[in-house]
Amino acid sequence: MIFQSLSKRQKLILSILVIGAVCALVVSTIFLVRHLKSSTNHETCIDNNCTSVISENVYQSFCDDYKTFACPDVISSSSTTQRSVVSDDIISSLLKNTSYPDDSHFKNTVNYYTSCIDSPNASIQVIENEVIKLIISLFNGWYLTTDFEKIPFIVKNSLLEDKIFSLTGLLLPLLLQSGSTSIFSLKLIKDDNLHIHISPGSLEAFDAVTSSVSDGENTSEGEQLFKYMKRIGPQKDKKKFIQEAFGLHSEIKSVIQPSGSDSVVTIEKLTEICPVIDWNLLFESVFNEIKYDSYKNLKIIVYNEDSLKRICDKHTQFMNTEQGRRNLHSMTVISFLFNMRNILNRYFNEFYPANVQMSANKPTNCIDEVKENFRWTIEKHHKYSSISESTENQVREMFKQLKTTFISSLSSKSWSSEDEKQKSINLANEYELSIITSKSLSAADRERRDFIFNNEISEDDYLMNVYHSQKTKFLKSIKKPLDTDMEPDAFSFIPYISSSVEDKRIKVSAGLLNPPYLEEGYSMSEKYGTIGWFIGRQLMHEVNNNKKTDAPENSQFACNSPDATDFDAQLCCLQKQEDFKRYNEKDLRSLSADINGLMLSFKTYTGRGDLQGKNSFYTSFAKMMCTSDSTDVIHTKLKSADSVYKF
Repeated sequence: MIFQSLSKRQKLILSILVIGAVCALVVSTIFLVRHLKSSTNHETCIDNNCTSVISENVYQSFCDDYKTFACPDVISSSSTTQRSVVSDDIISSLLKNTSYPDDSHFKNTVNYYTSCIDSPNASIQVIENEVIKLIISLFNGWYLTTDFEKIPFIVKNSLLEDKIFSLTGLLLPLLLQSGSTSIFSLKLIKDDNLHIHISPGSLEAFDAVTSSVSDGENTSEGEQLFKYMKRIGPQKDKKKFIQEAFGLHSEIKSVIQPSGSDSVVTIEKLTEICPVIDWNLLFESVFNEIKYDSYKNLKIIVYNEDSLKRICDKHTQFMNTEQGRRNLHSMTVISFLFNMRNILNRYFNEFYPANVQMSANKPTNCIDEVKENFRWTIEKHHKYSSISESTENQVREMFKQLKTTFISSLSSKSWSSEDEKQKSINLANEYELSIITSKSLSAADRERRDFIFNNEISEDDYLMNVYHSQKTKFLKSIKKPLDTDMEPDAFSFIPYISSSVEDKRIKVSAGLLNPPYLEEGYSMSEKYGTIGWFIGRQLMHEVNNNKKTDAPENSQFACNSPDATDFDAQLCCLQKQEDFKRYNEKDLRSLSADINGLMLSFKTYTGRGDLQGKNSFYTSFAKMMCTSDSTDVIHTKLKSADSVYKF
C-alpha cells in the first residue's frame, strides 16, 4: 500500500537500496565463509598457550608460527625499511675521528689501522724493503745475501764472531713471535701449581717445505725453499745459504726423540742440560714484558731432558764455526718469515708452497685486525658499548615486571606435581639481569694492561706492527694462567642476550639496547615489543624449555599423557602442525620459548593499564622479527675464550 503511494522516482531509489542490501548480505556471507574456512587451517590453541598475534584491533590465538601472521603485512608495507647497523662501518668511522689527540692508545690504534689499509697499495719493492728492514731490526742483519751495495745496513761479518754472536738474543724475537724456537717451546701452565713448561721446539717452516716436494721431482728441498724465498731481497748467494740452513734442519731432526716424560728441574739443572741458552736472560726478557716478577719462584718442567740436551749439543756444535752461526741465523729468519706467511702471501704468491696450510682463524681484513689487537680501545670508544642511566633503569624495571608476570603465570598453570611447579617458580625467582657495557667490562682498566702498547705502533710500518701483534698474542698466552679476570665472550656493542642455569643471570649487551633494537624515542609499548620479547623468551627458555631432550618413545610431552602440563600440551599442538612435524624436541622447545616470550611481554605491557599502544607493540615486534635483526641476536654464538678472531 505504502509502496504504491510512492512516486516513480522514490520507487526507483527504494529498489536500488533493497538490491544493494541483498548484495551486501551476499558478499558478507562469502567473506564469513571464507574466514571460517581459513580458520580451520590452523588448529586452535590448547587453552591460551600459543602465540598471540596482535593486529589492528584483533587479538587472535593460533597454535602456529607467529611469523606466518606477523611478517606478510610488514613486508608488504611500504613504510617498512631494512634496519641494519654494520658494526664494522661504525668502527671505521671511529678510526677516522680526530677528536682524541691526547689519547695515545687511540692514536696507536689509528696508526695500526692506517698502516694496514695502506699496505695493499704499496709496491712490491716497498714491501721487500719493509721485510729486510724488519729482519735487520730484529735479528741484527740479513745474511741471505752478500750484496752490500743494495743493503747498506747489512751487518758486518764481525758480528758473527763467537764473542759477539748470542744464540739467546737471536732466538728471542722468534720466541716472542710464536712461543717456539728450533730448540724449545715455552709455555706457562697452571694445573695443581703454576709452572714454566719447556717442550720440543718447532721446525715447521722446513718441515712444511719437505712435505710439499712431490715424489719424482728432481728439485731438492733447498731449491724448493729458495724458489719461495727468492722475492725477498737480493738473490746473490741466497740459494747457497738456504741449502746450508736446510742441512742444519736435517741434522737437528736426526737427534730429536719423539717420546719422553716430564721432569722437574732447577734453573741450574736447565743450564747444565742446555748451556748454549742463557735461561736467566731469556726468562727475564719474557716475564718483564708482562710485568711478572715472581717467575723466579716458579717450578720448571722439561719434557724429555735427553732430547733437549741432544738438540742443544747440536746447536752448540753449530755455534763453534762462523758458517754454523750464519746458517743458524738464516734458519731462524726463515722460520720467522714462515710465521708471517699469511701476510707475505698477499704480496708474494710463491712465498711458500700453495699446499702449506695457512694459519686458521686469522683476521681477514684491517677492521678484524684492529678488533683483535686493540679490543679494549675499541670497546671503550664504540658508541654502542654504553647506554644512558635512564635506559638502564628502565630495562631493569622491565625485567622485574616480566619476571613478576612470569611467576604469576607459572602459579596458574597446570603441573604434573606441586613440587615441579614450585621448582620452576623458585628457579625463575633466582634469575637476575646483567647489562654488559664497556664500563661493566672495565674496558679502561683492561686497555691500560694491554701488551701491544709496550711497543710503538707506526702508521707506515705495517709488517713491524704485525710482529707486535704476534708478540702480543704470545704474551697474552703467557699471562692467561696468571689472570683471574677472564676475557668476556664478546664485545659489549655486539647485540646479544645469553643466560645459563649455572649463574642464574640473563646477560643483555649494550648493543641490544641501542639501534636498531631500541631506537631513540621508542614508547613503552615499542620497548616491550622488542627488548621485552628478547628478555621474555630468554626467561622462558631457561626456566621452562631448557630441558634435556628425550628419545621420542620416552618423550616427556607425550600428547596422550594424563600428566602433560600446559607447556607440554603446547608442544604437542605445535608438533601437529605440518610446518613443524620435522622439528625435534629441542627446536620445538625453542619455538615454544619464542611464542610464550611474546605472550609474556604483551601480557606484562597490557598489565600496566596502557592499552592504546597495542598496535605499536605489534609493529615494533614485527619490524624487528621480520628482518634479520632478531635472527642475528637469537642465533649469535658467542665465541669461546680461545677463539679470538670471530665476533
